Amino acid sequence: MLKANIRFWGREVLGYLGITLVTAAVLWMIYAGAGSNRLSDVAVMPYYIFIVGAFVIIMEICSYFQLYFSLLLSMSVTRKSVIGGFMTGTTVMILVLTAVAGILWYLLPGDISEGGKILLPFIAGGLLVVAAVTILINTIGIKWGKRGIVSFFILILCIIGGGIVGVLSCGRAKLSVIMVTVSDLVGLRAVVLGTGVLLLIVSGAVAAAVMRKYEVRM
Repeated sequence: MLKANIRFWGREVLGYLGITLVTAAVLWMIYAGAGSNRLSDVAVMPYYIFIVGAFVIIMEICSYFQLYFSLLLSMSVTRKSVIGGFMTGTTVMILVLTAVAGILWYLLPGDISEGGKILLPFIAGGLLVVAAVTILINTIGIKWGKRGIVSFFILILCIIGGGIVGVLSCGRAKLSVIMVTVSDLVGLRAVVLGTGVLLLIVSGAVAAAVMRKYEVRM
């Protein structure tokens, strides 16, 4: 059963990675690479990889919840295996896309590559957040329907608004500490990446808890 799960999720991840990389390459050739004869122009491609990758990750997770979950459960695959499979697959996909972009930026010369190296942890963290939010939205939609999704978005807006109000209401001393922390690029990259990892773990735990009582609908 373990080998079968690995083969299944491996094929899924490879398929989505192929779609992402091929689509990104085509978009780069259409919009950035047409008539280009400079090697440094290839350094733009990772941005296409990340943009396409974000959409593919959303599509991938939605398909797992809307199609594969019921299908695999009807084939006597355990809920734990399904959740673990798509969480692992999503994580591997983000790691591979980040690695491909990082390798391109480290091999290619130019200011674009130098900027990409700095932004890489932010972008990777952003992909993790996109995956986590998509998992939570699908989980909430299955459990509580449209009202749950609307309530989730209202909660997110309240958290963002509360954070902004909290920052603005800080005294000068606390605000200066916050600004020093934000200006520390290394620390900020660690915070963004760590937040993405934490949110993905939390979203996976929530999905596992909700789907534990999910009934197959044929």
